[in-house]
Parts: sequence; structure tokens; C-alpha cells
Amino acid sequence: AARRQLTPVMGTNMSSAPARTTGGLLRPSDALLKSGAVLALLAVWDLSARIAGSPTVFPGPLQCFDQIRLLIVRGTLPAAVQESFKTLIIGCSICIAIVIPLALLIAQNRLVAAVLQPMVRFVSCVPAIALIPLFIVWFGFSTTAVYATLFYTSAIPLLFSVLTGVQK
Repeated sequence: AARRQLTPVMGTNMSSAPARTTGGLLRPSDALLKSGAVLALLAVWDLSARIAGSPTVFPGPLQCFDQIRLLIVRGTLPAAVQESFKTLIIGCSICIAIVIPLALLIAQNRLVAAVLQPMVRFVSCVPAIALIPLFIVWFGFSTTAVYATLFYTSAIPLLFSVLTGVQK
């Protein structure tokens, strides 16, 4: 099969070697450009907060960084991050434990595939954010609702990835 040639866009480098690195590090001009972009974003944020005039409604970057520092000093932020990672690991583990065997079953059994694939394709069309209110109604404001959301958002991509991997 003939390979389609890509025409380079003016000013781009189509060589196989990375153009903007030296020994795995960014060139100083690239690092300066990226740092400048971050500083410009912070300046726009600060200016917008000053124009808004109310730090309780729209705080600036200094107020946010100060509150982050306070949350770290109090131990609130590390505890919340630890709890979030724990929830994420448990939710993804549940998904992996259920979806991988199911995907292997679908990939290896035509009858199971014929029954489940239409349902999976239908469910995959529903965005996860649309189901969050239903999960809250069904499970309340609990970790179960979070696990259900994690399961739903990761199950379909994992299922399709395993199916594709097994079938190739």
C-alpha cells in the first residue's frame, strides 16, 4: 500500500528527531516562552480579580495560593488528596475486576457478544455527566455514587480497549 506523504506546514520541522530539545531538556527559549505564558495567564487572572473587586466571589491568584498554603499547613489538603486517591484506586479496581473478565467473555463467546454488545453500544452513547444526577438520586451523596460514576466513566473505554486488544 502506498503511504500518503504529509506536506510540511511552513515553519514546521518534519524530521524524526525532536526539534525543540537538547538532551531531553527544553531549550532556554522554549522554557522562557512557556514560563511567559504561565505568567501572562496569572497576570490576566489577577487583573480580572481586581476588576471584579470582590475576593470572596472571584479571588486572585495570591489569595488562592495563600489558602492552598493554609490548607497544607493545617493538614486538610493532604488528607483530602489521600482520600481522593483512595477512592479513585478503589473505584478503578472495581472497574478492572468486573470489566476485564466481561470483555474477555464477550471477545471469546459469540452468543454473549451478540447479547451484550448492543447494550454496551447503547450505554456508551450516554455521557457520564448525564448520569451523575441519577447516581446521586439512587445512591445519595455517598462514596457509592462516586464509585458508580468512576465505574461508568472508565468501564466503557476499558471494555472497548480490552475487546480491541483481544481481537487483534
